[in-house]
Amino acid sequence: MNDADFRIALTGKADYTCNSRTGFGSSKKSPESAGTIYISDKNIGDQGHFIAYKKNANKTIVFDPAPSEGTYGAWANKKVIGHIEKFTKNPVRVEEYHTQHHVDDSFCATWSLAWLMPSLKPLTKNVTNDKSGMHNIFEICKRISERSEFPEHVLRIFESERVAHNFLKKTHEWLSLPFDKSPFKKIFTG
Repeated sequence: MNDADFRIALTGKADYTCNSRTGFGSSKKSPESAGTIYISDKNIGDQGHFIAYKKNANKTIVFDPAPSEGTYGAWANKKVIGHIEKFTKNPVRVEEYHTQHHVDDSFCATWSLAWLMPSLKPLTKNVTNDKSGMHNIFEICKRISERSEFPEHVLRIFESERVAHNFLKKTHEWLSLPFDKSPFKKIFTG
């Protein structure tokens, strides 16, 4: 879910990178009305963090899956919000709800992608604890895997077509089961 080409193909929305210290670079291009932002900072960690945004004439709404006190809460800090305000030329309002309640939930790319998709956005709004988060991310992954763009993407990223087909088969098997019986549950519960 964190591949920029796949995210753009799935949502038709933009995909940007923001260095938490230096911002969006020297891009003079005006940002699109909605998209994802990958926040990077080697001082925080090797892997970055995904958030999503929607911009209108007078404000930019940002969805950060991680609560500020959570595992990934340090990423969308005041400095990054300042970079987004400068980039979008709008004041920013950060959504008050978050989805990454489970300590092992590293699905920020998937949550932010779902927030941008009208059919999946409701699954980002009713996450109140670990259990609802696990069930909703499972449902989001299931629905995304059923889209025609998913197998096309998998075939593109794997070097071996055989490996890609095995991955697709296993993904379908896992996501066809009820959450409580799926090996997917082990991602969250160990």
